[in-house]
Amino acid sequence: MVKGLAILALPILLTLPLVLSHQTVGGMSVLGPVSVMYPTLFDTRGQEITYLEIGRQVVVRLVLQSNLISDQHFVVLTEIRDEAGISQYLAWQSGKLSATGNYTTETSWVPDSGCYENSSECNDGYQIRVFVLSGLENPQVLSEVVVRDIAVIQAGSKADKIYALELDSELHSIRYSLGSGGIQEIIADPSLATIRIQLHNVAADASLELTFPKELNRLLFPDASPESISDDMVEPIIFIDSIPENLKDFQVVNDEISFSVDIPRGAKEVEIIGAWLP
Repeated sequence: MVKGLAILALPILLTLPLVLSHQTVGGMSVLGPVSVMYPTLFDTRGQEITYLEIGRQVVVRLVLQSNLISDQHFVVLTEIRDEAGISQYLAWQSGKLSATGNYTTETSWVPDSGCYENSSECNDGYQIRVFVLSGLENPQVLSEVVVRDIAVIQAGSKADKIYALELDSELHSIRYSLGSGGIQEIIADPSLATIRIQLHNVAADASLELTFPKELNRLLFPDASPESISDDMVEPIIFIDSIPENLKDFQVVNDEISFSVDIPRGAKEVEIIGAWLP
C-alpha cells in the first residue's frame, strides 16, 4: 500500500464512468482492452479463503488478460470499502501487459475492523473493487470495475456451540467454536486417553476452540488428580490428519480445560492424546 494514494487516486475514482457494467465470462471480465479475473483471496500459507479476520493478513491475487494486439502499460488499482462505503485500503501496482498476454499481481492487507459474525449487524458489506487504468496521469480506463463482496469478522467471534459427548452412560458438554465447517462426531477412548474429533466442511483455514468440563480431565491428564491440574502442566498432544500441530492458549479456569488449535482447510480429523505426567 502506498501512503497518500487515496488523495492521489480520489479524482480518478470520482471521474470513472458510473455506467460500467459488470460482465463476466468464466469468472473473467470481458469489457474493455484488459480483462480482470474475479479477485481471489489467500492466507499467508497460500490457502484460499472465503472470508477475512481482523488482524490476519490476506493476499489479494489478480489476473489480468490483455485483449490488445500490442503491448500496454497499465496501473491496476485495488480498493477495499467497508459497509459504509468508506475506503479502508487503496493500493496500486504498475506493469506492462504483452499483446494478448496475461499478468498476475498480488497485494496484501490486514483488516483492522469488522464485526462479530453472530451479530445481526454483520453481513458481507465489505467490497474489493479492482480496475485497470493506462496510468495515473491522463488515465484511460482499460477495464470495467470488478467487485467482490467479502465479510470481515472478529477472529474467534463464532458463537460457542455444544457437543454432548456420551461417556460411561453419561453426557458431558464440550463447548467449541470453529471458524469454518463443523464437528461431525467426537469419540473418546479412556483406555488410551485419546479424543478423536471428526470434522466436516472445513472450507477455509480456521481456529478450533475447545473447552472441556472437569469430568473429562481424566482423558486429557490420565494420571493427574483434579487439584493438581494447572496452566503450567505438560500439554496434551495434537494431531490433525496424523500431522502434529501446536496447541495454543492452554488454560485451566474453574477446573475446566480450554485451548485452541489452527485447522487447515479440508481437515478431516483432530486427535488429542492425553498428557501423562512424568
